[in-house]
Amino acid sequence: VRCTTADVVDAGLCGQTVYYVFYRDGRFAVGGSGAMNDYEFRGVTPIRKHNGQIKQIIIGKDITYIGKFNFNWCSKLQSGTFEEETKLERIGWGAFGYSSLPSIIIPDSVTQIDGYAFYYCSKLSDVTIGENSRLASMGEYVFKADTSLHSLYIPDSTVQIGANIFLDAVANVTLSVGENSYAQAYAEKFGIAYVARPVPVRIVASGSCGENALWELDSEGTLKISGSGPMADNGTNHSPWEAYKHQIRQVIIGKDITAIGRFNFFWCSRIESVSFEAGSQLERIGWGAFGYSSLK
Repeated sequence: VRCTTADVVDAGLCGQTVYYVFYRDGRFAVGGSGAMNDYEFRGVTPIRKHNGQIKQIIIGKDITYIGKFNFNWCSKLQSGTFEEETKLERIGWGAFGYSSLPSIIIPDSVTQIDGYAFYYCSKLSDVTIGENSRLASMGEYVFKADTSLHSLYIPDSTVQIGANIFLDAVANVTLSVGENSYAQAYAEKFGIAYVARPVPVRIVASGSCGENALWELDSEGTLKISGSGPMADNGTNHSPWEAYKHQIRQVIIGKDITAIGRFNFFWCSRIESVSFEAGSQLERIGWGAFGYSSLK
């Protein structure tokens, strides 16, 4: 961060390799690299002594994590921006809570937004998340009591959202979600209005589900089991596709699969059909394999 001494009100560290500079005009620049520190809600922090004066936050491109409660109670905050080619991966718990932030563009590099990150931001009306976002998870109550926020785009990459992210916000928040996505299932579960956008068929996730058995889930909700032999047994809610189970609509079991494992499709709440390839060698369906599912 470049400046003249006369411009600077304060400067110091806010992470092991992260520093800040606070300017007279209300700019708060964060530089260095790596993660910012976490702080307690009412704890003493190098940032908090200026939170009634900070107007603009500028996060350097090599910062990977905005720590817990870093910009909480910034009551005059007008903007938060990120340098080009930002490496930011995570926005911490309560990081911007109770601030006056009116809008923010979440960088595509961010994969995680922790719980309460923007709670009680009553002026926050525009949260931009791009089509190429890698955002995978949002914690609970992220936008609690954000009474100016009316819409939110949730990317296809999102596979985990905590409880009640719009608690005490406006009643008519509308989500933009991918058709048959995790976000659509979430909206339906919590009664949130949504508009489903068409998405090209693509592989959402894949992996192994037995010594010689493989699985592959596409964006239309079709889970294909291939390979040979038995599928592995699982504990309750510990299937290989656990993070995606509410996206599964159709299951196709390959002809050389001999057993469906214990709890494999337990609590799969959107399954509509299960089919078996011609010449199926299936011999056993395991304990609780389809328990509490929506299979008709």
